Amino acid sequence: MTEADDAHLRARRAHAIRRARERYGLALTIDVIHELESEIGLKRSILLARETDGSERHMVRHGDVKMIAVWRPDLCQIVTFLDSQRIKRGKLFRGGRRT
Repeated sequence: MTEADDAHLRARRAHAIRRARERYGLALTIDVIHELESEIGLKRSILLARETDGSERHMVRHGDVKMIAVWRPDLCQIVTFLDSQRIKRGKLFRGGRRT
């Protein structure tokens, strides 16, 4: 891994941690992010959607909090968390339609 790759990895993780704090009120650590990434990698999350850019939306859980994580399979990394308002009765809604 080059120094630039390492910087991008750190920036993506920092972004995901910020979004979890903003959108769910959670102060996640790198270790927690690694655990959530492992859960997705081991198919222990709920796949909600596959996007045309190759990313995937997964329902993950930290304690009692359900979150929507955007997973990049090519990077094996969570890159952000989506707004909790998008979870409705256990379903994901995108732009007003059920996915």
